Amino acid sequence: MAGSYAGNYFDNQAKTYIENSTLQVGTLDMKAQNSGEIFALSGSGSISGGIASLAGSVSINEVTNSTETYINNSTLSINKDLDIESIDDLIYKYFAGALGVGKTFGLGLSF
Repeated sequence: MAGSYAGNYFDNQAKTYIENSTLQVGTLDMKAQNSGEIFALSGSGSISGGIASLAGSVSINEVTNSTETYINNSTLSINKDLDIESIDDLIYKYFAGALGVGKTFGLGLSF
């Protein structure tokens, strides 16, 4: 019998903001971006010389993303362009597996 547990907890924050300000500009570009790759792998294996084998794997992944671009309580004078962007392009890849090998019976579970 074998088992495994993997827990991954991510809290990503990207913020671009103007708050309580007075600005006079020609062009204003604001950009917040969460990008990258989150990869999680969990697994277990079991080999039994007896009749049966059991293997199990549990993987819990909790991702909290916050991507914000904002202007709050401010006065802006912009002569040309205003560009405000918030981009969340994280890539998530999660894999869990289990393998059980017994002489007559093998069982693998993963969640």
